[in-house]
Amino acid sequence: MNKIIGFIIKFPLLIIFIILLITVFFGYQLQFLSINTSTKSLVDENAPYRMYYEKTKNVFGNEEVIFLVLAGKNLFTNNELHKIQDLAYEIEGMDYVNEVASIFTKKKIEGVDGELIVEPYFEFIPETEEEIEEVKNELVNNELFNGRFIAKNGEILALIIYFDDLTEEDVYKKKVVENFTLTIEKKLKEKDIGVNYYLGGSPILRTGAS
Repeated sequence: MNKIIGFIIKFPLLIIFIILLITVFFGYQLQFLSINTSTKSLVDENAPYRMYYEKTKNVFGNEEVIFLVLAGKNLFTNNELHKIQDLAYEIEGMDYVNEVASIFTKKKIEGVDGELIVEPYFEFIPETEEEIEEVKNELVNNELFNGRFIAKNGEILALIIYFDDLTEEDVYKKKVVENFTLTIEKKLKEKDIGVNYYLGGSPILRTGAS
């Protein structure tokens, strides 16, 4: 012990340099540190409830979802609706995406002359302002759409993006989610959609890719 103390006293600058070198080395390694905060990672893979969870997920799909919220007073114009519809279809064709749920994909159900009619709200986007206003009012007054895909005032629309192959490991790869959000933002600018937009959901929250 006395030899160590003596060495430190004799070569203080060398000791400081070594400590700094070690600190810089481990500080540099922090950028490669990955922390999985999922509660699922704390559960044994062979536990019965974990196995049941995995089976349920395989049947009903991955629970990882990103929300694209569009807000503006001019959402319901023929031009803007065409742009948003095109955007939804393009997102659905992106890697990892299984489905994009929106007012363009969900169907309306109504009874006509004793028959149950199931058809999309938008087989085609209406041309006139009167027709568009009529469809908007139908959506706002439909409890299956109001509060989920459209706000009560008709000035907010949501695209719910469901993932297919986004594994637990992928969710925590910031690069995967970051590239996805950047691509969506790029598409929004390219299409010149004249509304505000917000991206949210568990993959974005977990990785901080916003």
